[in-house]
Amino acid sequence: MKLFNIIILLSGFLLLGACDSNSYLEDLYEEPQASFTTDKTEYSVLETVHFTNTGGGTLFTVWPGNAGHRYGVAGDTGFATGSDGTFAFSYDEPGEYEAVWVASSVNSDKEPVFSIAKAKIVVVDRNNGLERFVISNLYRMREYAGTVYYNSTGEAISSDSIMCPVLWDAWRAAKVNSIQALQLIEFELTSSTATFGWYDPATGDFRQLRSGVSTSRIVNFMEDGKLAVRKFAVVTSSGNEKVYYVAPVMIPAITEFKINGIKASISRDIAFYNRYNVTLTLPASTDLSSLVPEFIAMNNDPNLLDGKNLEIKVGDAVQTSGVTAVDFSGGPVVYTLRYRMAGQTNPNVVQTSEFTVSITQ
Repeated sequence: MKLFNIIILLSGFLLLGACDSNSYLEDLYEEPQASFTTDKTEYSVLETVHFTNTGGGTLFTVWPGNAGHRYGVAGDTGFATGSDGTFAFSYDEPGEYEAVWVASSVNSDKEPVFSIAKAKIVVVDRNNGLERFVISNLYRMREYAGTVYYNSTGEAISSDSIMCPVLWDAWRAAKVNSIQALQLIEFELTSSTATFGWYDPATGDFRQLRSGVSTSRIVNFMEDGKLAVRKFAVVTSSGNEKVYYVAPVMIPAITEFKINGIKASISRDIAFYNRYNVTLTLPASTDLSSLVPEFIAMNNDPNLLDGKNLEIKVGDAVQTSGVTAVDFSGGPVVYTLRYRMAGQTNPNVVQTSEFTVSITQ
């Protein structure tokens, strides 16, 4: 036990009692009971942590738990509290620290007595936050008048993971306005002094990005023909890094739908990115109560589908193309698609869509 510094402090009391009877030390002695509080459990970097004694003893020493001040580590030192049993300290690096409070006294036998209490202190760097992440100008939406682009705004699915929904139309081979092209990123950080960038998977190098600047159109979400999760980071002025993982996830789509060999017309509801209208006309003599549609989802693209990551339902019933019979006699029927990014097991890396099928006769 590394109590050398504390023992030196207690030696003064031993000297005071050396020339007197043990009654002096008995009067002076207070059984040490280590106990302390902090004003909260989570702090920002360089924020002052206030330690307050709530126990008993003669002397109190604090080991904050950062480098150079870890209890039980050879060569590290603690800090004596003020005479009122308080101590203030600030941590210059984020992390979790074990703060140790040592209460001590000298008993009537002139022996030091110690008591120890511990607490976890969490320090975070609030200057490394990412407030907004957007894959900009991902697809030009020709159904709108003028020049309108689809921008994929990231959704936080955990403290370090972001999901960007990708419009089905953006899955195409093109040098611009395609998820398969190099992407332009727009972002906002919690600190104006921090920088943002991505780790280029080709080299492993960190490449700084400038929000919305064309020279920063360098981010590639493709790998071996498939969409891939990419690693980004916010770096504070002090050099602390917060990593974020961004997953581009396709909004699933039915790309072909037919009944009795008659193909339907498929159009997206321009008010929503994930709702589609499917319309077709069947002969007046057709019985609508038990039809078996044939459909293709996402062009059966093996770079997007692995046989397990897309589920299509009507209500609670799973639908299989060319197999499942559906009753259309009551009016439009809604098909719900649930798609998980290929190669990912995270249940949160999911996008859904709805296809409303309407039949006229």
